[in-house]
Amino acid sequence: MSSRPAAHPPIVILGGHGNSAGPLSAGRALRAANAPVILVTEDPTTLATRSRCFSKVHVLEHWSGDAPALVAYLREVTIDYGHRPFVIPTCDAGAWLLMQHQALFEGVADRLAPEASLGLLVANKSEFARLAESLGLPVPRSFTPDDALTIADIAARAEFPVILKPSMPGHWEPAKVKGLRIGTKAVRADSPAELIELGRNVEAAGFAYLVQEFIPGPDEEHWDLQAFISKDGHYSAAFTSQKRRVTPIHTGAGCFVESKRVPDLAKIGIDALLALGFRGVANIDFKRHERTGQFHIIEINPRLAHWSIFAADCGVNLALLAYLEACGRALPVVQQRGKRFYIDMLKDLSAFVQYRREGLLTASEYLRSLPRPWSTTYQYWSLTDPLPFLVSTLNELRARLARRRHR
Repeated sequence: MSSRPAAHPPIVILGGHGNSAGPLSAGRALRAANAPVILVTEDPTTLATRSRCFSKVHVLEHWSGDAPALVAYLREVTIDYGHRPFVIPTCDAGAWLLMQHQALFEGVADRLAPEASLGLLVANKSEFARLAESLGLPVPRSFTPDDALTIADIAARAEFPVILKPSMPGHWEPAKVKGLRIGTKAVRADSPAELIELGRNVEAAGFAYLVQEFIPGPDEEHWDLQAFISKDGHYSAAFTSQKRRVTPIHTGAGCFVESKRVPDLAKIGIDALLALGFRGVANIDFKRHERTGQFHIIEINPRLAHWSIFAADCGVNLALLAYLEACGRALPVVQQRGKRFYIDMLKDLSAFVQYRREGLLTASEYLRSLPRPWSTTYQYWSLTDPLPFLVSTLNELRARLARRRHR
């Protein structure tokens, strides 16, 4: 590589294992930065490595558990490009690493991560529930078991149904919990007996968890806010959207999402972040109560959303805003525009099967719901960056053939 400095500081995107949309989404959104974009990944097979939006792909095994190794690589990037890199985590492990080792990264890179103590507090769902309640933020009633409050006590106090989920992102291995399926992000309990059994199974596996009262309403009442607040707190940008389908259904992530400009929702989220003293990029999950119409904050993730390219396609490029601020450049006025959709086709098909099994969606209703291609942001497909989609399709066909041969 040439030792001549790059015109603009390089961008390092941190991606973990698997084919999460996060690194690919951020890479595509940052093509507008006109700067070198480097992908650092633990997994050389992840689909993001096939994207043309990265000027370089660097495989660094177990970087999420080895902060010194990542710091050493960032120093190499600084030497190669003549600028400190701007680092963007696209997974919970990356956000945690940057926040937990904030002092280690000082002077090595500019980071898209909030101030450590606040970021860790927001990311820890149990601690955030306590803080949000003390600040009067609109959050569901929540309980965390401790020495004074057992799962049986919670079952006696809570109004059912409730949701049981891990206290901290990434600290949840469903395969080790009796009765949970791999990939489970949260579990619904409809009775005290069911909650007690779930809680004891999770405790036996050694995981911390949070119990949150269920906000009534169908999956279409799940909403999302992606927001950016400048370091001085005087500038903010917001993108709001409605989750039309999620997977796993009722408790999972959005797989079919519609862009909807909802100023009231944006104000609730921005006001909450300002009350917390939060700066940077956040992704807030909401659910609207089907009877009262009130939006409730389910959780705040102190990182880019997995579909940040969707917000960028609608005029709110949060990753670019954060990069411009780090470079000391003027922040533009942005406005969410147009009616647009995001879809992860494979996960959405899986969600359709689950909804149909419960009698909530027919095949004809599903087909009629699918949007026009020109108004859709796809998880992998992009006309200007087609290889991730082609490889994803080929991998899926191979997996299906292997399963058929096995049967």
